[in-house]
Amino acid sequence: MQLLLCIYARRMVGKAEPAIVVALYFHTSTMVMSAVPLAAAVPQAAAWLSAVDWLLLLGVAMTSFCGQLSLTRGFQLLDAGKAAGLNFSQVSNAVFSFIGSFVTDLHLRWIF
Repeated sequence: MQLLLCIYARRMVGKAEPAIVVALYFHTSTMVMSAVPLAAAVPQAAAWLSAVDWLLLLGVAMTSFCGQLSLTRGFQLLDAGKAAGLNFSQVSNAVFSFIGSFVTDLHLRWIF
């Protein structure tokens, strides 16, 4: 659903608005749509996070926002076909990150 809203926003706004406006719209709509299941405790009630978890969550949110901002700016600068092709590189990045985290986890378990 969030992806559809983001695509709709890109088509409606296009190059007329700065990339930060589109990125803020995407993240705000995601927060609003996430509030309903959170309030309804679907699939389960939320748990309070520790301070470290809050910092990690903040880091994920900041990097997600920077990524969305860069992606939106890229779609504004390039043709949609070229930008979408470059967007598929995130799949290979995710695979390499998963493999790297798996190897690191095994290495850390071996040390400790």
